[in-house]
Amino acid sequence: MVKQVAQSVYEIGTRFGAANAFLIDEHDMMLIDTGPRGSSSKIERLIRELGRSPGELSQIVITHCHFDHTGEVASLVEKTGANVAIHEADADYLSKEAPYPGPNLKPISWIWSKALLPLLGSPSVNPDIQLTHNYELGLLGGLRVIHAPGHTPGSICLYSQENRILFAGDVIRNSRSNITLPYRIFTADWKQAQRSLAEFAKLEIDTICFGHGETITHGASDKLQELIIRYTV
Repeated sequence: MVKQVAQSVYEIGTRFGAANAFLIDEHDMMLIDTGPRGSSSKIERLIRELGRSPGELSQIVITHCHFDHTGEVASLVEKTGANVAIHEADADYLSKEAPYPGPNLKPISWIWSKALLPLLGSPSVNPDIQLTHNYELGLLGGLRVIHAPGHTPGSICLYSQENRILFAGDVIRNSRSNITLPYRIFTADWKQAQRSLAEFAKLEIDTICFGHGETITHGASDKLQELIIRYTV
């Protein structure tokens, strides 16, 4: 499913409904996350429906290293020539210089590494840009990188103050219209994930775009503040 969630911003439900990707269509085009393997055709179709060509995609920003967000990075880079940006703390996972951070329960982790990861894992990619906290990207009036570790060491959100939009990655998720933390089993440092919520306490937000769950455009700020209070006070 594809839908426009804000001016120049499109939510793309990727293959298997695994995770959302977001396309920003301005003077340049930016893709936030790619979904798992097999998702690129849907992304390319949207680009063409917007009257543009895949070769106009200039940048792919990855919110964190998990395969459901990175599975089509290599394919899209080959097809479009886009550069790839990821936080420096997750860069080695994307390039496979560090082992993939699997589930934090040992029995499931063993099944994951032996059976699922070979099937679902994404090809290695060397990022062009290693992002840091407060790095600014050039679309939507300035997209600021917010480093919010916990789910993975390099998990980030992207924030447009001008448009009051937060791209949340997996730092938070929308579970049946309730904003909550990421799944604990796939979160590297649960306490750090809670502490990272403090980064959002003073942001002015109308719209939150999630890696998991539908975009919220009404009451998003109030729901986020409730979550922050629950875990940080």
